[in-house]
Amino acid sequence: MFKARPLASLLAQTLASSSQTGATAAILFTASGALLAQASHEGGPAKARVMAALAAGIWSHRQSRSSSAVDVTATGEPEVDEGQEHKQEDPDAAIEVALEHGQLILQPIETQRELGFSEGDRLLVALQGDPAASMAMLRQRALAVKVYIEEEAAQVAAQTPELQ
Repeated sequence: MFKARPLASLLAQTLASSSQTGATAAILFTASGALLAQASHEGGPAKARVMAALAAGIWSHRQSRSSSAVDVTATGEPEVDEGQEHKQEDPDAAIEVALEHGQLILQPIETQRELGFSEGDRLLVALQGDPAASMAMLRQRALAVKVYIEEEAAQVAAQTPELQ
């Protein structure tokens, strides 16, 4: 059984010590796919707990991250973006970085369907074909998951004293 609070605390601690916006987005969305795949075997309540934990981790990260203009690419190399402080506050930019490094792949297809991705099969096919189409589809799916997680984040944060 998944327990939302311990997982949320682990995510919160990990994310609070990181300013790796793009890499963090990639890790979170990749982790969400893996955790949801495992939770799927336990049914809806387990999936909800995992999503709540991920939401809590993201919420905590957003509350505690620094405003540094230093980002880290998915390869772990520091990328100083002088004069572009706004980039770290832009969630789309974080998703963009993750996409550019090929890390933001939502799978398996069963997980995508559970999240409402009726085009999961086409997503994997697109990854083998036109890169521009693949990027557009991934971005659309990633933003859909981001919105879902952010909606859960406020509720989880309100119910989890250690995240306030």
